[in-house]
Amino acid sequence: MKKPLILAEGTKDKDMAEVEVGYIVCRSGGHLVRGNSHRGGKSNVSVPVRCPSGKPTAIVHNHPSNSPSLSRQDKITARTHNLVVCVQTKHGVKVRTKCYRPPSDSREK
Repeated sequence: MKKPLILAEGTKDKDMAEVEVGYIVCRSGGHLVRGNSHRGGKSNVSVPVRCPSGKPTAIVHNHPSNSPSLSRQDKITARTHNLVVCVQTKHGVKVRTKCYRPPSDSREK
């Protein structure tokens, strides 16, 4: 993914600051398609790993703590589903996106 994928339009800044919001990204016909947004709690969000058409490719979500590091659950999800996991953090008015590929081995890192 060359361009950062931004959280769903309509996601309020206050939501991004208070709770996790995320969505699945699917590859369909050579294009990346964003799935529905899901709103979670202060430290997690549940995003179904399924696409209406195409193949799940990535999960994009924010961390209200503004930590760009993957959580333990993020690592498990990336590894279990072989997905890229992107974490978005907000710094002032800028949103930064950092994406991680699943590790190639099965050990927790």
